[in-house]
Amino acid sequence: MARRGIALLVASGLTSLALVIAGSFPTELAAANKANQPIKKPIQNPKFDPSAAQVDLFEAVDAGQVTVKLIPKDAMGGKVLIENKTDKPLTVKIPEAVVGVSIHSQFALGQGVGNLGLGNNGQGNMGAGQQAQGGGVGMNGMNQNNGQNPFGQPNGNGQNPFGQGNPLGNGFFSIPAEKVISLQFNSVCLEHGKPEPNSSSKYTLVPVSRVSRDPVLYQLLATVGAGKVDAQAAQAAAWHLTDKMSFQELAEKANIPLGGLISSPYFSQEQIQLAKQLITQSEERAAEVKAAAAAEPKAETPIKVNRKRVCQSTASPLCF
Repeated sequence: MARRGIALLVASGLTSLALVIAGSFPTELAAANKANQPIKKPIQNPKFDPSAAQVDLFEAVDAGQVTVKLIPKDAMGGKVLIENKTDKPLTVKIPEAVVGVSIHSQFALGQGVGNLGLGNNGQGNMGAGQQAQGGGVGMNGMNQNNGQNPFGQPNGNGQNPFGQGNPLGNGFFSIPAEKVISLQFNSVCLEHGKPEPNSSSKYTLVPVSRVSRDPVLYQLLATVGAGKVDAQAAQAAAWHLTDKMSFQELAEKANIPLGGLISSPYFSQEQIQLAKQLITQSEERAAEVKAAAAAEPKAETPIKVNRKRVCQSTASPLCF
């Protein structure tokens, strides 16, 4: 009996061990398969696909159709990776201006605009940590502004790099099924004094409305996204709007090098003047957009008919 009991105990132990191994095997197998999956090489200059369904970027993100990752180089830009998670091609519409935020700040932004402590111009507190950066997304190595410099001067070739086979114009990018595209992000810092992002920072894109309702800032960031404007001038203009820094304060801001060397101005006088022009230009464009929206015909409100009153006063068809 003793030997039989020992045998049963050994058999029971072996069975338990087999169950443990069997239970862990699928997990280990899944991890191995995931590790062996090839990394998707991003498409650098995506082609326009007329057969692809058109979706808004952030609506597609909410629907789980695409994912967005921003890899900052610094405050002035980086790369945006958009992955199509569906088995069909998609043409994604990207707004003229967007904001890059740390994924840690994204949770705070998710509370909604009303909880961000907005100021006079709808400027929100974007949270602690690394700075937010605002600008626009376009093709790698190309500008988005129809080949035009925001100050009205040609960019050298005077051609629209987005006019080649894309009847929808700027801001539309086709992504093949289950593929990733890489786009250029031109930006400026939106939070003076915060740590600058780098290639190891984990960032994503959010709508400008998540951090500010200022239409002038939106137009400035759209101009920055075009990629044909002096970066320092655009930065001065951005801090003037987001951090309420006066142009005098911006002119007095200095680069302080290490080692006790003599400091130098952060912005040149020419850049300050260009920043003022950018503000004026953004104000004018914001006013034009507002006027155009006001001029659009509004949808007619259906007239509610009191059927009982009509029937009492006339032989209306509504009475039958």
